[in-house]
Amino acid sequence: MYSIDEKYLSELFTKKSHHLNFGIIFITQNLFEKKLKVARQNSMYIVLTRAPNSALTIRNLGVQLFPGRLNYFLDAYRQATSISNYSYLFIDLHPSSDPNLRLRTNIIKDKESEENYNSLPIIFLPKNSQIKSCQRILAKLLKTIYNFLNYSQKHAQ
Repeated sequence: MYSIDEKYLSELFTKKSHHLNFGIIFITQNLFEKKLKVARQNSMYIVLTRAPNSALTIRNLGVQLFPGRLNYFLDAYRQATSISNYSYLFIDLHPSSDPNLRLRTNIIKDKESEENYNSLPIIFLPKNSQIKSCQRILAKLLKTIYNFLNYSQKHAQ
């Protein structure tokens, strides 16, 4: 990673990805590396895995992304990353996304636990959210949509 030019990385995230219409999957162990500031600020989605040695980094990210709602972010992170050894918190920063639905997990279908309720997508809602009581309904709806899309893809081939 350190061999990549900071200017090129910045251009890749700010101009090329938009003008050439492609997405970037960027993997790093240090979100706050000096050279990665532009990449981090222009990311529409962030996936965090369990990293006990990065507690301060997770906290700093929460302060930046959820000012005034740090506990909401940290609670979602703890819950999401405690599901299994490879669980994660998906942070949706896309400008058109509903602000109440920014923190999720289990969005990637796991073939081994396909029929298991624990494989349903989980949405972490702020405590003061008016749709908090609808969390299970939303999760079931997401699963139905996801299954429909998978069914359509399989039968379209």
